[in-house]
Amino acid sequence: MSQLISRCLFCLSLLIAAPTISHAHTPQELVTKGENIRILDESGKEVGVSYEDLKSRLLQGKPLHFAEEQDEENRVIEAEWIVEALNTPGVNEIDIDKAIIKGHLYLIKGADIYTLEESGLAEEEMQRLKDLKVNKMGLIPTPVPSGWRGPKGPILVEPPKTEHFDKVGLVSTDIQITESKFLDIVHAIDLGKGMPMVFKGEVIFKGTVFEHGASFVAANFQGVTDFSYARFSGDEGTSFGGANFQGHTDFGGVRFLGEGSVLFTAAQFSGEGYTNFSEAGFLAGLTRFTAAKFLGEVTNFSGARFSSIAKFRSARFEGKETYFNEARFQGSVDFSSAHFRSSDGTYFRNTRFGKVLWFVGAVFSHKIDFYGASFDEDVLFSEADFPKNLDVSLRKAIYNTLDITWGQLKGGRLDAPLKEISVALKENKEISATKFFEWEKVYRRLIANFEALGDRNSKLDAYYHFRRIRPIYKIITREDAHGAEEEFIVGEGWREEAKWWVEYAFFGLTCGYGAKWERPPIVAIIIISIFTIVYFVGYYLKKTHQRLEKMPANVLKKLKRTGRLSRKIAFDEEEQILSVKGLMAKEERDKLLSLWDDKMYQEAVNELFQTSGPLYHPRGERKPLRERWFNKLGNSFFGSFVTFTTLGLGGVTPSGGFKAAVITEGLMGWFTLALFLATLVNVLLT
Repeated sequence: MSQLISRCLFCLSLLIAAPTISHAHTPQELVTKGENIRILDESGKEVGVSYEDLKSRLLQGKPLHFAEEQDEENRVIEAEWIVEALNTPGVNEIDIDKAIIKGHLYLIKGADIYTLEESGLAEEEMQRLKDLKVNKMGLIPTPVPSGWRGPKGPILVEPPKTEHFDKVGLVSTDIQITESKFLDIVHAIDLGKGMPMVFKGEVIFKGTVFEHGASFVAANFQGVTDFSYARFSGDEGTSFGGANFQGHTDFGGVRFLGEGSVLFTAAQFSGEGYTNFSEAGFLAGLTRFTAAKFLGEVTNFSGARFSSIAKFRSARFEGKETYFNEARFQGSVDFSSAHFRSSDGTYFRNTRFGKVLWFVGAVFSHKIDFYGASFDEDVLFSEADFPKNLDVSLRKAIYNTLDITWGQLKGGRLDAPLKEISVALKENKEISATKFFEWEKVYRRLIANFEALGDRNSKLDAYYHFRRIRPIYKIITREDAHGAEEEFIVGEGWREEAKWWVEYAFFGLTCGYGAKWERPPIVAIIIISIFTIVYFVGYYLKKTHQRLEKMPANVLKKLKRTGRLSRKIAFDEEEQILSVKGLMAKEERDKLLSLWDDKMYQEAVNELFQTSGPLYHPRGERKPLRERWFNKLGNSFFGSFVTFTTLGLGGVTPSGGFKAAVITEGLMGWFTLALFLATLVNVLLT
């Protein structure tokens, strides 16, 4: 009995002593159920907290950064806590890192509701929201240009719409949720009431995973927006349709996965800074940037990947620069009716297009650069607008069919490399010849493209332009430090310039380098006309003479008194030569014969009559003097024509220095007719 009592007293003492013992432990050793969640405090040190502490910290506006290496079950928080924090006065920032967030997040529940007029939004933004409409699926339909037919068929029909937006939900709290995961969908719009959200502060979801997508339809982001390296999954899709990004916007490295669509329809990127989609992966279903406006200084899609259809129809790219360098489009791409107005140009350098690419009706206001781009299927530029002197680069571009006409590209739009070379040479610099050879290949490939399309006019016009402006440079070859040879352009001397002018005179002016079939006949008419004039004028200029014995003085006196005839007939007393200038008419011959009946004189006058004129002497009687000019012109044209066409001389013989004229015209005729036949075959029969 005494033993039983002693044991009971011992147990009672243990019970009394137990609390004293427990209080002797440090806080770090107090790891009990519900207090094994590790987070980082304000100094970055790991501390253990309970599940209830997580909510308390969030509602106090404190950071909620979970330690990296712990189970997901220890990083779970409720989506409703975020809504409560947005509704809690004094909470200026929600800062969450590496959390697992369960439950649907309706951000609109944490917003203050205002009418558009009470919201404090700029007039332009209010009008934009009034113009937007959303259908029951949360999609922003966009109007289709009148008469426009889509790449796959008829005009698209807009789905049913709700009323215009007339209210918004305002959130002033900065939201920063990074490297976290949303297990359910995130909403930033009340579809039932048609109320989008306005985020007045920063919105940062860097590296965060949205397991079931998100809806930020018509949201207004007034501060910095950062979704870089975020991941949107699920089949529900993700929509930023009608959203307005007013500050720096970063979607770099983002991934859109699953079967749902990615919608930026009618979105507006109006920030003055950077709109970044570099290295983004649009790996879900359809991607729409239809009617989107990129108004920031720089828009960057470099390295982005589109695994399905991408639509940029009626999009506007403005600001300073737009980049799609090294992007990959595995599906078809639609830039129909898009406007490319970036002042420093739009760049598709080394971009890969795996399917059909539409630029139907697109407008290019500034430089467009496809250097090294690859087009696996057709590229459609029908009705696209390329202003005069727009810089278009197709250097190293690889394509099968480029559906474009020369009329869209003409005016020096492809000739920027020549301008660069010219500037360098003026500054006495040498420049690699690679740019020149690349420029040549652009035209050769384009000419082959027009031929494949059956567009004969574009082919010929492009070839003529290429040959006409193609300069001849002085090129040298030099070895680099590794022994590899490289060619450099060092100038354009008089030899090169003379060679160009010779080529242009013989082949450019005469037949347009084989592209202008109508030029050889025009050249023929010009040459025949010129030599007709030469021969016609020659009737007045050429002198025909015969040697005689000394004529009596009375004959000379009679000759000098023949009036008009005395100005045509002359006798050189010293050289004993009787000469006639131009054509001698029959009455002039008879008058000369009547001056002296000497046989030798009579023979000399008759011979002069037969041979007077620059080129031909028709046998027989001459026409009356009043018809002489007409005969001379007709004879001149006949002689010029038969000489040019190399049909012979028509039984007549050239005389004097006009033999050289006949030879010259004959050679020119042979050359021109050969060019005409070659050009005719090239242009009309091939």
